[in-house]
Amino acid sequence: MLGKAIKNEFRNREHTVLVVLLMLLAGAIFLRTLNGFKEQVGTVVLIFAVLINIVYWAVNIAAFVVAFITPVKDFRDRFFKDQGYLTHTLPLNIPTLIGARLIVDLAIMAQLILVTFFCNWFAYRDDDFLDDIITIMEMFKYNANKGEIIHYFILSVILLSVAYLSFIWLFCASYAIGHSLFNKYKRIITTVTAVILSTIAFVFSLKTWVSYMTGDLNIDTPDSLMWLFIIAAGVSLIIHVLIVGIIFKKKLNLE
Repeated sequence: MLGKAIKNEFRNREHTVLVVLLMLLAGAIFLRTLNGFKEQVGTVVLIFAVLINIVYWAVNIAAFVVAFITPVKDFRDRFFKDQGYLTHTLPLNIPTLIGARLIVDLAIMAQLILVTFFCNWFAYRDDDFLDDIITIMEMFKYNANKGEIIHYFILSVILLSVAYLSFIWLFCASYAIGHSLFNKYKRIITTVTAVILSTIAFVFSLKTWVSYMTGDLNIDTPDSLMWLFIIAAGVSLIIHVLIVGIIFKKKLNLE
């Protein structure tokens, strides 16, 4: 049943993300082609190149906005709007429903990060791509070799995926609280809940970062700091998922 639930989740959401990914790929190919005319530098070509780069990075930002809005909107539609009656009649228990959503959320986020990185690398690549990253890091007085760069990239993908998932489910939990536990002022309560939970996460992240920079935190390596944030985001994700699961069990009669 879990496999069917995952397939259904992909069918509902993957097409929207796929359109964004194809736009990214098309933009990367176009930029790479444009780079072939570097030697023919002129005012018109330069202006055109700048405009294309702006549009391309706007699509980059839009990709992550879509990756956030799509699951939150789908969560609302599937459990609280017109599609809700179909969801409530499915022969699936709560862990299966939530587990399928988590797996699909993670898969979509991971593929978005990897495809975005590949597209940006393809659009701006040269023979010294990793060397350029190392040079940038050395400007911030941090030395790293290519192996460490790959290590930190993998950690960054994990951190971004888990943190983004936690952020998505923060809004799902806020929506569930506002629209299941209260009969009036549902939107206001949802918004206030989301602001409170987001503020807690922001304050924790800011204090942790400041403590690390000032040396007050008993962590001396960047990867240890990244693992701390990964664990914190994971715990936050678990809390949000549990909130949704408890509300579903008590209020929506999903069994």
